Amino acid sequence: MRTFTVIVSCCLLGFLSYACSFKVPAQSIFYAPPTTTFENSDYIIGPSDELTIKVASDQMLSGVYLVSTNGSLTLPYIGEFMVDEKTVSQITSELTLRLIKYIKNPQVGVTVSAKKSLKIYFSGEFARVGAIQLEDKTNLIQGISLAGGLTPFASGRIILVRKNKSGVASRYAVKYENLLQGDPFLDQLILGRSDTIIAE
Repeated sequence: MRTFTVIVSCCLLGFLSYACSFKVPAQSIFYAPPTTTFENSDYIIGPSDELTIKVASDQMLSGVYLVSTNGSLTLPYIGEFMVDEKTVSQITSELTLRLIKYIKNPQVGVTVSAKKSLKIYFSGEFARVGAIQLEDKTNLIQGISLAGGLTPFASGRIILVRKNKSGVASRYAVKYENLLQGDPFLDQLILGRSDTIIAE
């Protein structure tokens, strides 16, 4: 009986040791590319975002529009109009050009009412896991703060999962203590649409 107990204990300890030592394969976070959600300081529009459009001479066009899942808006006169992966200034210019056919000297204003597509996801040893919607530019350490920080069980290894424009995901790792040291690259690592952050 004692021998059996020792064997089971050793097996359990071995399993726990393996589980604790397991790490998600990832490159250094210093290889992480910039997010495609921002172009310099401009926000890139995505599905589910809300845009407020104002046309000075036409109240029928003015209003709040929800970007559809395929990245388009449907407007009077114009019909379906693609806005996905465009900035506010690009959308404003294109709308102005299209409305010239219907309105003399159109004065168009476009603003982002709600960045509903700007969500990031937290998994693993965070106080709060799941999706968090951001309002503006947020770096990695700020994002971790929004998730309530790490739990007491966290090893301190953070994984950023980021997709490129083709939808291919790559993983990048950093130690939490390195984030706190204020490295310029890490301070400027802005989170983007659909990023996932894992705390081991």
